[in-house]
Amino acid sequence: MDNLVKLKIEALDNFGKGVARVNNKTYFVENALTDEEVLAKITGESKNVVFASAIKLLSINKDLREENICPYALECGGCDLMHLKYASELVVKQNLVDSTIKKIAGIEAIVRPTIKSDNVYHYRNKCIVPFQEINGEVVYGFYASRSHNVIKITNCLIEPEIFSNILEDAKEYCIENEISIYDEKTNTGILRNIMLRINKNKEIMIVFILTKKDARFNYLALKLMNKYNITSVYLDINSKRTNVVLTDELSLIAGNSVLVEDILGLKFNVSPLTFLQVNHGQCEKLYNCALDYANLSGNEEVIDAYCGMGSITLNIAKRVKHVYGIEIVSKAIEDAKNVIKIKN
Repeated sequence: MDNLVKLKIEALDNFGKGVARVNNKTYFVENALTDEEVLAKITGESKNVVFASAIKLLSINKDLREENICPYALECGGCDLMHLKYASELVVKQNLVDSTIKKIAGIEAIVRPTIKSDNVYHYRNKCIVPFQEINGEVVYGFYASRSHNVIKITNCLIEPEIFSNILEDAKEYCIENEISIYDEKTNTGILRNIMLRINKNKEIMIVFILTKKDARFNYLALKLMNKYNITSVYLDINSKRTNVVLTDELSLIAGNSVLVEDILGLKFNVSPLTFLQVNHGQCEKLYNCALDYANLSGNEEVIDAYCGMGSITLNIAKRVKHVYGIEIVSKAIEDAKNVIKIKN
């Protein structure tokens, strides 16, 4: 077939795709690793660049490849490197930082090895999950790579297992109560997405992203709160034809307005729009690393640009003379100011 090609992979690019060169064209191949030979299906092409996906491994690099335990990995666009051993993934990410600094800044920098995570599964503290109706079936999951087609996923390996249980209950409730699912092609239907957040204490926030208010979601909120440790439920009304998921049209329908998260001993209010690193353990490692590298004496005046809710700013404040947090999002600054109201 014209869209199939046999390739010998020479290297990995900075995003974990296999790289092959044939007849002055560069092929970027998903699910392919260095020194592997693959049969690949072409998925896109320009003058000198071809995008493809390996559909059959003709030879395997056992030093790099590991068995992919995620049954959705080849379809879902959420994870690119499930087939790569974690130690090798850390090197890929180190090389990505190195090449980006050289390419954009023109700087020869010392890029230290990537610090590994203690948890590579079920670590995410936030997920936004789209719903679709496919051939009459209500499904939820994540989009296939470079598409808006939802891949049906009932147990994602990088989100907390309890998220899958909540999503399944929400889906069944929608089916039982004949709640329509949003169709972006026709701009009809009610339920678009569900956002879930969880803090260190395993308290959960839910945001139902809808095209219009619907009282049935108030009852769903109570039903879920009676079953799970859900402490906050919001509605977000988004009726526009847009790729933007969350809007400012948020209303609290049950529970507390925020989750309280602990970061290096300081407590922060987390609202639906708050930016927070999705891996809590790596977040604290990242902040500690930055603070150690800064080698602060205690007499500095520091500027934290793009400070968000101040999770780095306020941890630095404990170690310096003064720190200025700068942020364009006013709600984030409100969250930062509210930290002083929490007993820390």
